[in-house]
Order: sequence, then C-alpha cells, then structure tokens
Amino acid sequence: MSKQVGALFIASILTVPFSGGWKVGPITVSPFAILVLLTSIPIGKKSYLKLAWSDLCLFLFFLWGVISFIFINNSPEVLRGVFGLGIYLLFYFNVKNYICDRKLRKTFVLSLISLIFFESLLALWQFIFGRPLGLPFERIIKNNPYGWLADDGTGFRVTGTMKGPNSLSSFLTILLPFIFLLNRLTIVKILLLFFALAAILVSFTRFSWLMAILVMVILFLFKKPKTSFSFGRIKVYLPLLLVFILMSFILFPYFIDKISLTGLAFSPFGPLDTRFKLNQEAINLIIQYPFFGVGLSRFSDFATAGNITGIFYSFPNLIVHNVPLLIAVEMGIPALGLFICFIFFSYRRYFFFRKKLDLNSRDFKDIAALSGLIYLLEANMVTLFPAPHFALFLAFLAIISL
Repeated sequence: MSKQVGALFIASILTVPFSGGWKVGPITVSPFAILVLLTSIPIGKKSYLKLAWSDLCLFLFFLWGVISFIFINNSPEVLRGVFGLGIYLLFYFNVKNYICDRKLRKTFVLSLISLIFFESLLALWQFIFGRPLGLPFERIIKNNPYGWLADDGTGFRVTGTMKGPNSLSSFLTILLPFIFLLNRLTIVKILLLFFALAAILVSFTRFSWLMAILVMVILFLFKKPKTSFSFGRIKVYLPLLLVFILMSFILFPYFIDKISLTGLAFSPFGPLDTRFKLNQEAINLIIQYPFFGVGLSRFSDFATAGNITGIFYSFPNLIVHNVPLLIAVEMGIPALGLFICFIFFSYRRYFFFRKKLDLNSRDFKDIAALSGLIYLLEANMVTLFPAPHFALFLAFLAIISL
C-alpha cells in the first residue's frame, strides 16, 4: 500500500466530525465524502478485504434504503440520506481494508486521540468564553450564533464542532476508551483524560456523565494502566494533581446545579418527556409505514403532519432521539432487522476469535468493541444516525469483525 493512499485514509478519519461541504443538487459533498471516495478506488494497493456475514447484512441494509428511494419515496431529502449512508458504507469497507495493515493501526489510534484532544480543547475554550468562538467549523453558529442555551436555565452549553451539546458529549464518550491504548500512565495520557472528562462535564449531559463513569470503571478494572512512581516523577505529577483539584473546585458548582435540576427533565416538555413523546410519534409512523418507512431524513416532515402528541407545536423539526426507532421509522422494520443482524454477527465474530489474537490485536479490538457498545447505549438518548458518530461506530465494528 502506498504511503499517499494511507495518508488519504488517515485524513478521512480526521475529517469525520466535519460534515459541512458544498451543495451539489440535493446532496452535500464534504471533504470526508471526497476522501472516502478517493480511498475506495483500488489504485496501486493490495486488498486485505475478507467478507463476512456482517458485511452482507450491512450491504443489504444499505440496499434496502436504495430500494425505498427508487420505488417508494424519491424525494431530494431521501436522496441526500441515501448518499450519506452510501459514504458511510464505503468508509466501513475502507476501514476493514486499510486497518489490516498494522503500520496504519497506530496512526489510526493517534488520529482518534487527536480528535478527542481537538474537540475537548475547543469545548473548554467555548466554556471559558461562554459562547461559540466564531470558527467556520462550529456547526452551532449556523442556526444559533450565540450558542446553545440549556432548557433548564443552567446557561450556555458547549458544542465543539457538533450541532448540539449532546452530540459533543456522546462523541467524546464514544472515543474515550482509545486514550487507554496509550501504554503507560504518562503526563500526556493524564492530560487527555482530564481534557476529555472536563469537556464532557461542561456539556451538562447527564447520560454522558454516566457513560463516562462506566467507561472509566471498566477500563481501570480490566485495562489497568501501567505506571511506576518515583520521587522524580512526583515533581511532575504533583502540579497536575493540584491543577486537577483546582479545576474540580471550579466545575463542582456547575455539576451540583445540573444535578439539582434533574427533576425538570421529567416535567411536561422536559428532556425526558420530549423523548417519550417523540418515541410515540415514531411508533405511530412505524405502524403506518412498517415495510419501507417514510424515507431517510423524512421523520420530521411526516411526524409534524401527524403530531399525535402535540410536541411539534412547540418544537418543530425535532428528530426522535433513539437510533433503532429512527431506522425503523425511516427505513422500515426489515432494515432495522438487518442492522441488528449486522451488529450481532460483528460481535459474534469478535468473541469467537478474541482468544486467538495476539495481545496488541486483542487490546485494539477490545477497545473498539467497548466503544461500539457505548455508541449503542448513547444512541438510545441522542440522534446519532446518520452522524459522525455513526461513521465511527461502523469503523469500530469493521475492526472487531476482521
């Protein structure tokens, strides 16, 4: 494999969060899409791709969306959704093909860690200034130039490059396990964990707080970082500890405020009540369109027309915060079945071959498997389809199904 092609593949990883691009008819051509298409062309490189049952299920899942577009709902919105899903499908097979090259694995991990650092640093700067920074890749400024204000009165919420604070926190939580692939408990590792956890905290997303705690507990129990302390190292770690204690005192009041307002989440039109009403709207549409769904990117249009709960009178253009329900309502129940089969066969292959792997490959796949599970948990509370998170999820399942 040429170094140029490998570099393009790594570049596609680094552009995952940046979905903005150029309008070409009804579709948006982003740098991520261009790089994925370029790295999908077999020019002067050996193919490592070996197909499995999970690959077939994912391809049929995409094919179902194409059939739905051609024969059922051929609107521009659906075309845009099918194009985006096709790019993610190509990205999945790219990861399966390129990640077999062991030389690229380390660069792949470092790319994901660099995304964690970038998003965390941007989020913390937004928190310090109390507003978006006005950078062109901050998606929030397109519709909310002054940033995202919390519904419960806790003030400004950071978004990084994402469209909302929940998307940012789930993105960081999904990638958090990859920091533990750094071998030793170095200053870099401690700082990365600190930045990521601080950014998740100031996103004020309670569910992501729980997921971050779950990740930290699991990884410290099963992937204990190797460390050895000496008097020389204490001089280095002591300032970091003091900074951590100071930041904890600064952020603790915000944490307490958010926890004290948890009861508002259960009030009418609060976060949980809104999610429940959106689930009702989705189930209503699934009953009406069980086979092919309403079409990709069409949930809001059909749900607003139905509006059986009245939620869209107050909050138009909402999307159901549950990926399985969203797939079922936009692509049909058979598509959801294919997606579940894709997940099942991927994890089945991972567990079957895990003990036969060498230690480095096992650790790599263990982290990818955990990140995939975190996505599935987060996907029940946030709209992560189609989204950068979904691209990462496919990358993780591509890794564990090798």
